[in-house]
Amino acid sequence: AIKDRRYWNIVKNPSKSTVNVFVNRGSLQIFSDILRDLLAESYDLKVKHEKIVVSFLKLKSANWRESFSDYMSMNGHYFAPEHVGIGSLPQYFSEGNYSLSHWNEIWSNLNAEWIPGSIFWCRFCHQIEDKIKGNVSVIYVPSRSRFEIFARDDIRTKAKDALIKDIAKMCLPQNFRYHQPEFAEGAKWEKWGAIAKLGEIRIQYPTTRFCLFFEVNAQKKIEPDHTNDENDIYCNTVTLDRKKSPPFTIIDTSTWTDETDFERLENIMGQGNKVKSLLIMAQSSRADENLTASMKILERNIPSKAAGKCNVVNKEQQVGGQDEHSICCMCRRNLVLRQSEGKPNQTALTETSIVIGWRLTLCGCVFCRQCFLNSVQMKMKHYGKAMCQRCGTSILASDCENIIKFKRSKQNESSHTSFCFDPYNADWNRLAVMSIANFCYDIENMDPGKKCHTCLDCRTVTIHKTNRPFFYCRNNKCPNIMCSICGNVPLSSDDIEACRKKNCAINRY
Repeated sequence: AIKDRRYWNIVKNPSKSTVNVFVNRGSLQIFSDILRDLLAESYDLKVKHEKIVVSFLKLKSANWRESFSDYMSMNGHYFAPEHVGIGSLPQYFSEGNYSLSHWNEIWSNLNAEWIPGSIFWCRFCHQIEDKIKGNVSVIYVPSRSRFEIFARDDIRTKAKDALIKDIAKMCLPQNFRYHQPEFAEGAKWEKWGAIAKLGEIRIQYPTTRFCLFFEVNAQKKIEPDHTNDENDIYCNTVTLDRKKSPPFTIIDTSTWTDETDFERLENIMGQGNKVKSLLIMAQSSRADENLTASMKILERNIPSKAAGKCNVVNKEQQVGGQDEHSICCMCRRNLVLRQSEGKPNQTALTETSIVIGWRLTLCGCVFCRQCFLNSVQMKMKHYGKAMCQRCGTSILASDCENIIKFKRSKQNESSHTSFCFDPYNADWNRLAVMSIANFCYDIENMDPGKKCHTCLDCRTVTIHKTNRPFFYCRNNKCPNIMCSICGNVPLSSDDIEACRKKNCAINRY
């Protein structure tokens, strides 16, 4: 059935007696055992990451591929993972000093954090895998708002208990802290700077979850900036525990699932609302030195008291006779400019207190990396191309690559590359997906019989025909079947029926 998530995919090779089977890496051992029972010595199996190449050696039947597909359909339940969602609340939760509002807050914001790319949650899944001995894979599935654990039955149970336990620990009072910076009246650059610095701190402290909320003097209901006004979703307001949170209601933007903190800020202020202050919550599964260090660096880089003054550009200052001093045109921080044909001095590369900046080739405006990333992502979504936030000039692809993929030093990379996640390449890949999506939208405009959607889980862009109610994700490793109208993955019989009758709500994916 369409509503049942399929955890394997078969791609047949008609020219050879082979079948490529895509399963999660946690299910590789299960799949191997099934094949041994089914085919004995009549096949040769090669494992390549999440793809298994099965070569049939002795089967001569003309319909052997169909028989294999039928068998996989009947035994697909062996590959089904263990699920962990908002309803997986442990029994001991009510007995201890756990915060139910924080449990709900984590799950309500998971999609909003995972889809734009969260180094914390990627590391979180990796840590669960490291705790369990054996072949196990833990992933988060945004389309179903749940974690999925792939492994043998006994390992799945252990991994599920460990995952729930770590999330529950994040809801203990000693494992979350609050930081509330204030801003001068009309100091937009301070808010931009706070969001840019928070993005840099997230990379520096990947074991701490940082969640950003806005205190707003709202003139009207705040809504996501979509192209389809009739389908706009109004965000809700939530109130966290009063033990350690400030006495005001904060805006919950968890419904804006593909927007960054910078885009949400621009969206709120663009509708005539004033952001009085930000609330940054730091969380960890244990109150260790990392959480304490995270709070110290938050106070140092994003102080509680408003600065109210901005730096003045001084283009004549030099560092070591080579590196030009300037300031970011958005966050107004002092920068050491990285020349297009040269490099800053070695101190600038290794000293984290020094912020590296770039001067754009065409317009000459100066940005730090995080402000540049924040603004370019928003411009590509709204206008379909990279544009300077300050003057609107187009930005060269070479500038984008040099700035986004720049890494300070190998010493600073070690904190995140150890678990096979590189945030710099992830940011660059995200921009590449946006570029592909924009190109596909142009094709969609030329051919009314075709439409394109971006998969919520794997972020693959698929062009499909509109005369069919559903379509498969183009990524062979992704099992999603999506609605041709709204692009959503139908989760129930009611959803499927609504999509068939074209009564589903159109979203922006």
